Amino acid sequence: MLSVFWPGPAANHPSAHAVWVVTHVDVMPDYADEVSGMLKALGEGSIKEPGYLLFTVTRQVGRPNHFTVEEGWASHLAFDAHEAAEPTRQFRDKISPMLGALYDQRIYQGLE
Repeated sequence: MLSVFWPGPAANHPSAHAVWVVTHVDVMPDYADEVSGMLKALGEGSIKEPGYLLFTVTRQVGRPNHFTVEEGWASHLAFDAHEAAEPTRQFRDKISPMLGALYDQRIYQGLE
């Protein structure tokens, strides 16, 4: 069971070219609070980026060090720009030594 930890505002209606991303972030328990702040900050920055559609962070009930991030981007170009942006790269660098499992990011795109 998941509980919404940080619900970013939903943006415009997506097109058929929208990209949807689901990422499971599992960190060592001692880092749960720090990472929750990092994910919130990443979300707050992401909502200002071009092509933003959705950024929501949920947390597993009973396992506060397990997060799921759901993202929506208007296109692959917008998603790629987000991935290359300095705040996203800094987040990845900082979280790397805190991870308890591989960073599991899955990318989906609708079929036309």
